[in-house]
Amino acid sequence: MNNPAPLLLPEVGNYLGENCVRAHPVAQALYQHTQATVSFSQWLTTPEQVQFLALLIRMISAKRIVEVGVYTGHATLVMADAMGVDGQLIACDKSDQWLKTGQPFWQEAGVAERIDVRIAPAEETLQALLDDGHAGCMDMIFVDADKIHYPIYYELALSLLRPGGVMALDNALWIGEHTYQQSSPAARALHAVNQQVTHDDRVWSSCLPLASGLLLVYKR
Repeated sequence: MNNPAPLLLPEVGNYLGENCVRAHPVAQALYQHTQATVSFSQWLTTPEQVQFLALLIRMISAKRIVEVGVYTGHATLVMADAMGVDGQLIACDKSDQWLKTGQPFWQEAGVAERIDVRIAPAEETLQALLDDGHAGCMDMIFVDADKIHYPIYYELALSLLRPGGVMALDNALWIGEHTYQQSSPAARALHAVNQQVTHDDRVWSSCLPLASGLLLVYKR
């Protein structure tokens, strides 16, 4: 199992997981099933991250959410549960290879009808949403996909967000690729989007050391 909190001392990460996370039972089952049976389980959004995302959704009463990068749908399930029966989550992924693992768990949790799966490159899906008149309509957008396209996803997602909407970009401090040393194309892209957000007068932002970094963006 990968370290769920690589930016924290192990004992702090362990304490966080054992004492500060109240997991959705079906989401926890999906998380454990993914770890046991699916390749690249290090891609999972961690329980403490999804709990935080769910809190954000409830705080801003988000009902229109876009997720960029689904994997097996652990975060998808928790976010769909948090937004309630009258919400819709557009789940974007370039393949259904892994999200098929999560769909039975979505059904079990009673959230499958709230999730609109779009299979295509995320840049195309986001642009299609803009072309269909959804600019400035989304309450929240969660980005956890291929890192080299983060600067592109950021601009498209910001156009989709309403004023007062929130974007969260995962892996902002991606220690596995030594982002701060810019040692790979993915790490350089993450550094670029961190700089892009920090100097963007259209937003307020804060980067949290949750898991491998969660960059929060509030659209003014």
